[in-house]
Amino acid sequence: MEQVKNGELKPNVSWNGWVCELPYEFPVISNGGNDIGISMNDSTNEVTVTFWVFRNFFSAPSTHFVYTNRPEDIKYYNDLIERNPDDNWKIEENWYRTFHE
Repeated sequence: MEQVKNGELKPNVSWNGWVCELPYEFPVISNGGNDIGISMNDSTNEVTVTFWVFRNFFSAPSTHFVYTNRPEDIKYYNDLIERNPDDNWKIEENWYRTFHE
């Protein structure tokens, strides 16, 4: 997480402006590739990082671990949990497990 916050890891794929393909010196974290999604506000240092646990494509739900310190994303994930607590839950402060598109 610190490598995202300090700018060492940034989106780096040409086909999507928020995906970062991790080097394979990191453990493989997704069955859809060793990718994470990064949304960052440089002026506020607020960040949301999505780790795909099970990654689907073509409008099918995926399972994610998400770290966020962005208030609007925290609200989004808390609302998602309230609507569907069987598939979504808070792990600890700023960390969520989600299942959605």
